[in-house]
Amino acid sequence: MPARKPMAAARRVALFEREIRIHVATAAIEVLFGAAEALHEGQREGDRYFGSTMITLDLERVRDEVRDDCDAASARRVAELMREDARVQGRARALAAAAAAERAGAALARLDAEIRVRSAGARVHIDVDVEGSLGERAEPAGPPTARGGDATSRRVQRPPAEAGIPSPAKPEQGRRSE
Repeated sequence: MPARKPMAAARRVALFEREIRIHVATAAIEVLFGAAEALHEGQREGDRYFGSTMITLDLERVRDEVRDDCDAASARRVAELMREDARVQGRARALAAAAAAERAGAALARLDAEIRVRSAGARVHIDVDVEGSLGERAEPAGPPTARGGDATSRRVQRPPAEAGIPSPAKPEQGRRSE
C-alpha cells in the first residue's frame, strides 16, 4: 500500500457554513390553513377561561394545490416539522386565542396555550389547549355543551393578521407578463 499524504493544514477558515434544512413551505402553510377545519370549545369559570381548539389539516383536500404526495407518510412528516415550526405555532395560537375571546365574551388579559401536533392517516391534527384570565367582564357566548361550555365548528377562513404569515399575492387574471 502506498503511503498516504498528510492532510493539508487549514490556513484560512470559511466565514459561512452551509446547511440544508427542510421545513414546511410558507405557501403550504397558507394552503393547509386555508382548507383547515377547526372545532372550538370552552367555558368561563369566574374570571378564568378554559378551552381547546382542534384544527384539522386534511392533505387529501389540498391534493390539487401541492406537488408532493398527500398520503399518510407526508402527513407524518408535515406533523413532525410543524411541531417545531414557530409560524405554525403562532398561527394555531392566534386561532385559539380569537376563539377563546369570542367564547369568553371578553378580551383575554393573559392566555397560556399548550400545542400538540399529530397525524392520523392523511390528516394533521393540531390541538391547542388554552387557559386565560379575562380582561373586561361580559356575558358568555354560544349555547352550552354537555360539559357546561360552548362549542362551534367551522372552516378556517382567513389567517389572523397577528400570525405573521403574509397571504400569497394572487396574479391578476387575463394579464401576461412580458
